[in-house]
Amino acid sequence: MLDMVELPQDYAGRFPHMLSGGQRQRVGVARAIAARPRIVLMDEPLGPLDPVTRDSLGSSYRELHDRFGITTLMVTHDIQEAVLMADRIVVMKNGCVLADDTPHTLMMGPTIRTLPP
Repeated sequence: MLDMVELPQDYAGRFPHMLSGGQRQRVGVARAIAARPRIVLMDEPLGPLDPVTRDSLGSSYRELHDRFGITTLMVTHDIQEAVLMADRIVVMKNGCVLADDTPHTLMMGPTIRTLPP
């Protein structure tokens, strides 16, 4: 599983306090995928990471998501994160759905530009 999230095998013996934030996030993804779930719930999974780690982990997770056929429900406030990782995006405000479509369609259409910041 460590190979799948691009961490060296010797990290298996490390304690959490010995890992960076990005490494801990990768271990968390590996632990979740190891259970072979059908559904993974993620809440701001890439939020605290630097941009390089964010892109790398997002791409790694997307690859694992596709490889294992996992359904992922992710909450994020970051549109770039949603576009990177999603097949479908639902934009909500105060519990109401404002938009629901593919990332490409939402980014190309007028809907996303009319949403409040």
